[in-house]
Formats: sequence, C-alpha cells, structure tokens
Amino acid sequence: MNMKHPLALLLAAALAAPAALAADPGPADDAAPAAPAAPAAAPSTPFATCPSQRQWKVAVVEAGSLNDYQDTFRHLVAALSGERVISSRINLPEGFRFDRGNNWEQLVDLTAGDCVRFAPQGLYNGGWDEATRAANATALAERLAKPGEIDLVIAFGEAAAQDLSLPSIDVPVMVVGGVQLEDERGLGRDLPLVHVQVAAGRREAEVREFHSIFGFRSLGVLTAGPERSLDFLAPLSGELSFNVTRCEVTGATPAERKASYKSCVTELLASSDAVYLDATYGESLRELQIVLAPLYARHVPTFSQLGPIEVEHGALLSLANADLSELGAFEARVLQEIVSGRTPAKIERHFKVPVRLALNLEVAMRTGLEPSFETLVKCDQVFDAIKVAP
Repeated sequence: MNMKHPLALLLAAALAAPAALAADPGPADDAAPAAPAAPAAAPSTPFATCPSQRQWKVAVVEAGSLNDYQDTFRHLVAALSGERVISSRINLPEGFRFDRGNNWEQLVDLTAGDCVRFAPQGLYNGGWDEATRAANATALAERLAKPGEIDLVIAFGEAAAQDLSLPSIDVPVMVVGGVQLEDERGLGRDLPLVHVQVAAGRREAEVREFHSIFGFRSLGVLTAGPERSLDFLAPLSGELSFNVTRCEVTGATPAERKASYKSCVTELLASSDAVYLDATYGESLRELQIVLAPLYARHVPTFSQLGPIEVEHGALLSLANADLSELGAFEARVLQEIVSGRTPAKIERHFKVPVRLALNLEVAMRTGLEPSFETLVKCDQVFDAIKVAP
C-alpha cells in the first residue's frame, strides 16, 4: 500500500520552485516548477526531418485547470521529447503547470525550432467561467480562420470540447481526458478531423466498486449538467437494486456553480445513502471538506469521479488513474500519427488507463465509517488526513 504524505509533497514542490514563477492557489496547492531554460537557437532548416517536413503549431483549450490535465500534458511532452518531435532538452518537473505564470510562453520559446511547437498565445484556459470559455472559443475560431496560425488543437476534457464548434474546425482536434463511450458521439465521433480518447465503461466500474463496498439502496448523483450522460446508470441500478436521484450543477460563473453545488449536496442529503460526485467543485478544492461536511454528519459516503485530488481534499473514495504517464504517451502517439498524415478519426481511440482505489481515512472517521480489511487491500493510495490549504 502506498501511503502518500501530502505535506511532504507540498514542501518538496515549494522548495523546487524558483522565485520568478507564479504560485498556484488552485487545486494542486503546490508552487508550479518552471520550465527549463530555452535551448540554443534553432538551425536554419529545422523542419527537414519532421514527419511532414513542416512545423505544426499546437493550441491547448481547457474549460478550467485540473491536476490530471497538467500531469497528462507533462507526460505527453516527455514522450514527444523522447521521440525528438520536440526539443530533447525539455524535461518538465513533477508539479509543472502549463497554465500558471509565464510557463506557456516559456514552452513556446523552447519549441520554437521543433517539429511541434506550442503556439504563441495558444493557451485558452476558461477558468471554469462560462463567459471566459465562450470568449476563448470565439478567439480561437478567429485564429483558426487564419492559415498558418494554429495547425492542431488539444482540448482537455469534455467541457472544453463542447465549447468548440467542432464541425466547423478544419484542423485536427484531439479530445483528451477519458470521454465516456456514451458521451462520445456528441463530441465529434463522426468527424474525420476529431480524435476522441474514449474510456469505455469507466463510470460504470466506479459505481460498481462503490456499491460493492457500501451496498447502498439510494444513490445521489451530483452531475455537471444535462449534457453529461448518465445512461449507464439505468441498467446498473436495476441489476444492483438501487434508486438514483440526480442533481445538476448549473451556473455561468464559478461562484454560481459553487452555490449550485452546495444546494445539490443539501438536496441529495435528504434522499440518498451514498453520493457519487460526477461534477467538480471547481478550482477551490480547499473548500470541499466544508461543502461535504453535512454528508459526513449524516454518515453518507462519497465517491469522486474526478479522482484522488478530491479524495485528498475531502471525498471518501475514488477510482482514478494510477499513472498518467501511459495516457500521456498514448496521446503523444496520436499526435505523432496526425502530424505524419493519418486521419485523426481513424486512429485508435480506446485506451484503458490503469486505475487505483484511493481512500481518505480522516473522511472515513468523520463519516463514522470503518473501512473493512477487504477495502483497505484494494487501496493503492491512502490519505490519512484531509489536506488543509496554507
């Protein structure tokens, strides 16, 4: 069993970060390590050995920042660097966040002479704000209309992909983040220029595991909105004999969504003996334990679809990615195939990410639950306390 000590990790990350880099107050609660120094000037004919004998400029879109996006990106860059598609001198440290401080512009400079370059001003972070996300989508569409500005778009997560008008985009788009099979068609499955990484059956496996531990009869589901399909729950609830109550988190701004999230917790508390967190609270995860406190008091266990980052901050359990290096390598292979000329939609979409069970012992204690030996054996990651922000 791998016992993680969050305070030690926080200290290590803080010591590793240079003073010039902006600290991140978001869910990672870690100072973001900087990119390495820029390499020497590129040769005069840098693209002769590139797969398509030209440079590809890549933009990144995210509805808001999440740790999994950061880790996947870091491993994607490592894989591309290993294949010499981008500079072999790029070695992003653990905890690096591409959307903090001037890290993106450093990456732009680092890849200036490479086969794949991160596009100048090519990061579109919505900050979990609908107005910002809409403005980003418009700005990106305007740039895509100009030949040579951006050659490929990486959209982290379903929400980012939904922000884009995929049928009107005439450059390849990679949707990264384990889209559920039942949600895939709405994200461009039938569009030749769109590649969607699919995690078939992921949420079903999570709910099955949750039920095997607690045997709940009434499951409350806190979900992101009507576009988030929960069709997998109908046959599963019939098979395992439990009822489902759904509450949708709505709102155009982070503040509105947080208020809606809190309201859903109260609503589900009245009818559920377990709650599945299918929507994220946002970037202020330091508040999560306060929001979930009413569930602790009523002995209602929680399972986070987002993963260990929410378990660390106040959810009880999650089934999440054990190592995002393999996912980053998978997406790097997809990108390489695209720049080599393959049609995105014809590239393998299914990738089964290795998973683990994460458990927070303090949450278990506050919820009045004592994990069984069988449950503990399934845990590859155990947090002995809720992470408290400095």
